[in-house]
Amino acid sequence: MKHRRSWFTDLYLLWFIGVSAVALLLPPTFLWFRGQWVVCALSLVMLVMGFTLTVVVHRLAGDR
Repeated sequence: MKHRRSWFTDLYLLWFIGVSAVALLLPPTFLWFRGQWVVCALSLVMLVMGFTLTVVVHRLAGDR
């Protein structure tokens, strides 16, 4: 049974594409996004990507 909140991670690619499209089409929307905010955003992206990995993927990476 899937967790109720898994929709957020399942739709991660759509979130990413949507925010990227807004930033591309309306650049002034993201003028505040500089400096430490970039570091925090990249950290969040890496964390969410890690949440989408399974135990099998971790085992495969450990075998290499």
